[in-house]
Amino acid sequence: SNQAPSNEVPSNEAPSNEVTSNEVPSNEAPANEAPSNANASDDAPSSEAPSPAKSSKEAPSNEVAECTPARGEGGRFGSLSDGQDAGASPPCWSFASTVPGDLSFSPGRPWALKLVLPGGEERSFNLVDDTLEELLKEAVSASGFRLPIVRVIEDADAPVGLAAEPGVPLCRAARLARDARLAVEDFEKTFVDKLAGGLLRLQDLAAVAPLLAWEKPELPRLLLGRLRSLLEGSCEAWCKAAGCSAESELSYGRALLRFLYADKPLEKRLEVIKQLLPVEKRNDKTLLKVKRKQFLRTALSGLQKLSAVQLRRQFAVQFEGEVAEDHGGPRRDFFGTFGARLLAELPALWKQLPRGALVPVADLVAELTPKSKMAGFGNAASVYRACGRACGLAARFGDVVGEEFAEFFLHQVARDDTVPLEELQQQLSHAEGPGDIRASQAVLSKPLVELGLRPTLSRIIS
Repeated sequence: SNQAPSNEVPSNEAPSNEVTSNEVPSNEAPANEAPSNANASDDAPSSEAPSPAKSSKEAPSNEVAECTPARGEGGRFGSLSDGQDAGASPPCWSFASTVPGDLSFSPGRPWALKLVLPGGEERSFNLVDDTLEELLKEAVSASGFRLPIVRVIEDADAPVGLAAEPGVPLCRAARLARDARLAVEDFEKTFVDKLAGGLLRLQDLAAVAPLLAWEKPELPRLLLGRLRSLLEGSCEAWCKAAGCSAESELSYGRALLRFLYADKPLEKRLEVIKQLLPVEKRNDKTLLKVKRKQFLRTALSGLQKLSAVQLRRQFAVQFEGEVAEDHGGPRRDFFGTFGARLLAELPALWKQLPRGALVPVADLVAELTPKSKMAGFGNAASVYRACGRACGLAARFGDVVGEEFAEFFLHQVARDDTVPLEELQQQLSHAEGPGDIRASQAVLSKPLVELGLRPTLSRIIS
């Protein structure tokens, strides 16, 4: 349940519109496969990128030029080199390194790297913050280019652009060993040509996202339009022409969404997610069948088996043995019942705080829970994932889940980094009671020793 819906990648198999829920799902995690291309058009989508008035061989139009940095500025632009194979890039949640060498980067510890300029000159520098922005600023300073791109010489497939996502370390994402050599190239003209020709990849945008003029509407529009096409499975011809894969583009797209919207309020991020949902078709529904006598078991089993494509369709619920067409009533009944049953039927995985709100139990407790107490699932992660799907669907259709979750827990699930510490303390006080020292002003302003606490806090898990 701690993964955002956008992390899921559709399956290549054409899903059935009807999902039964009588079987216990597999313990294996759902496969992150590329979107279905069964309905892909033979022509590249015409709405993928802005259409400048002039060809790419002429001077760029004002619309394209406005996306570039002003002369003398240290950045706003982007891409990886044409020689890279985007399809070989690993998904953004995988940072397994294949590069030999010391990779034990730690914040504040300088990491020696070398920039190789077009003329062959090498510039050594120390990476301190381990961010893509820091690397690109160093490349701008060393080369004088307004829009430099950087690629790892020893590893041409290194997914540098995945480090555009806030909190993702550059060395880890790009698999940078100590003293790695990085080629710096001028990408400005190629960027403009690709943008004008409609072949600018999300990989290109992510590689230098910190240098781009994102306040201009053209680039966010391009990002959302491309992601929508990828999620609908209509980009097969375009991906072939651009030399990339749908899976890698979705990975870079997720990094860019986090780059642009991670610090935005939850309402804004939900608005963006809704923009990425496909156009609803009247007869294209996902039907979930549930048994009232085995409600939670069959509900979780059915939710777990839904593909990402099915989750994005209209959603309807049918209770076994009941004759009713779902125009919203059975669906609302389902979500209300679902929340009300969580604590009663899954007490080993959920707990109620003093003021009544629900939160998951501690990770260690959940992991050690016997299978007999997990509604037929083989592991706790699968149960929480199915619960997260139910809550996500309820949020999408504006239905009420029949239980209150603690607000600070919801902020964590939604990765909402915009909530100030004071507000989180208020929410903690509301959920746990005003006597909790973590919700006091003193814990923010005084040393723990003065409060009679040891320098290291601990808690008892039960």
